[in-house]
Amino acid sequence: DRLGAPFHENIFADIKEATARISSMSNEMDYIAVMAYNYEAIFNAIDNIAANGQLDFVDINACFSNFLNSCYTWKCYHNHLCREIFEKLQNKYRQKHIIYRLGEELRHYTTHKAIAITRYVYDVLSETGSYQIDPQAILELDTPNHKLNAQLKKWLKDKVEMNQRIDALSVTKEYYKLCQEVQQELWSSYIQLIHKDLSAIFSTLPLTTTNIYNVSIVSD
Repeated sequence: DRLGAPFHENIFADIKEATARISSMSNEMDYIAVMAYNYEAIFNAIDNIAANGQLDFVDINACFSNFLNSCYTWKCYHNHLCREIFEKLQNKYRQKHIIYRLGEELRHYTTHKAIAITRYVYDVLSETGSYQIDPQAILELDTPNHKLNAQLKKWLKDKVEMNQRIDALSVTKEYYKLCQEVQQELWSSYIQLIHKDLSAIFSTLPLTTTNIYNVSIVSD
């Protein structure tokens, strides 16, 4: 009888490792929720500005910085949780998507340099506004101690040469979408591992019992 047999410490160690891994993965939802909250806060701030009719660069930049930082902490968590898998995905998205790299550099800029959103332009014909970032300012991050990716650098220089600014809300939407895609790929990559851990736990511990058992762990 499995329940009447001694519970060997090796089995206990396996269960402990499996439950710790599942718990760590479930903590992802906290980081995802914070990221989503800060994403929505940007657009709530814009709605408040529109309702009050008063431009507030402090509020919009605070929300923008919070969003970028929550993306950064989400990445730090995954670098700790599943570094090998996450780094492969990071490199893949950095190579394929300029905005993914730009989002990371904007976080660096807002942390170490200045606020990023410095201009608001309203188009009377389309009745739309644009919160803008100066690409030249981001280019100035490129130093011997912090080299910008060549592809991103060219993209920024092209913006400067064409006298174009970066639309902050477009970047926000695209960067958030890409982070969500990375998360989806992460879940797909380790779902088999979760199933394996759950199977190991369920094969050892009963889901329901009709009796109460005395349980002890014996270590030789």
